[in-house]
Amino acid sequence: MNISYENTMNLAFDKPLEYKTLSLYPAKLFYYSIFSSADECLDVSRLDERDLRLMRLPYLEYMYEKSLINEDFKNRWNMLICILSIVLQEQSFDIIRENGRLYLKVYQRSKDYELLNKQYKALQDKIIEEYSESKKIDDIKEYATKMEEIKDKMFNIITISSEEFDEMRQLIMLQNDIKPQHFNAETEKLLYEMQLKEGYTNSGGLNSTAARDYYSNKSYYHWDTEWEWNKTLDKPVLKNHNIKGPDAFEPHLQFHPRNGNVIRVTWDNPDIPKNPMDVEKVNTNH
Repeated sequence: MNISYENTMNLAFDKPLEYKTLSLYPAKLFYYSIFSSADECLDVSRLDERDLRLMRLPYLEYMYEKSLINEDFKNRWNMLICILSIVLQEQSFDIIRENGRLYLKVYQRSKDYELLNKQYKALQDKIIEEYSESKKIDDIKEYATKMEEIKDKMFNIITISSEEFDEMRQLIMLQNDIKPQHFNAETEKLLYEMQLKEGYTNSGGLNSTAARDYYSNKSYYHWDTEWEWNKTLDKPVLKNHNIKGPDAFEPHLQFHPRNGNVIRVTWDNPDIPKNPMDVEKVNTNH
């Protein structure tokens, strides 16, 4: 993703990042235990998702919709809300649905917040005083209306769409050194289109020969992301790959059309084992 010069400098000096006038604060040491597993809510892959309706949703909407039907995702959604509270700090927020779409609404204090807050509290006290003295209800309604007008001026509201949230979460991950373990949005979109429009089927755990025989009259795809350590080369190699081949050293998504050439899709910053002890950890992440 493209990062502005200002945000690059803010990253270097551990200062808040800016996104659409929002301030995104780096997590403090106190919250380390929470952010150590933040990828479980900020970097959830949908590549094994069977429901095509859910798969095509923006990330924020996917997490919410999935949380309604899956207990594990309910916990991930709650963790996501917790992390947003940490990085937004004094900027309160709501997640609301408007016109069928989810939005993150963030409330920033206006420059006149302190003065307006005093006026708001004064009217609040006035209502309590007059209510206790049983004065006319119309007078109280007038004060309540003024309070709502003041409240509207106390905050600037920044609305983040579900699509924009994808950029925001990537900034949060970058800021807090959370390395993406999964694949980028472009790869997920391509997979969705190939499944829905082209009729590709996941070959699952079949090896290359068995998959070719089983799906001889169909288009299919599979993931090549599982590693083993080659002692001769002293480097990681993808399982079931010829070390003389062009694709043995970079994880990829591979499409086998019914007619035509094989298509391989790679992604930025792939997770590759650094040593033999690292192989199991990387394979588990996928």
